[in-house]
Amino acid sequence: MIENIRHNLYPQIKSKTEFITQFSEHINKSVHTLHNHWFARFWAIPTEHQEKTVDFMQKYIATQNKSA
Repeated sequence: MIENIRHNLYPQIKSKTEFITQFSEHINKSVHTLHNHWFARFWAIPTEHQEKTVDFMQKYIATQNKSA
């Protein structure tokens, strides 16, 4: 699932900062944790959050693409 997030979904997000900010509010995690650990060097998204992450990313990408 991490590979799908990393190589397929995340590259489709145009504004990574906006996405991380909205997602951090959605799951009640710090922006810094998401940026530095989940979506950067380590790609250490906890297993229990991976499905939620994929769902949120897919919805975010769909909304982003409707606005474009």
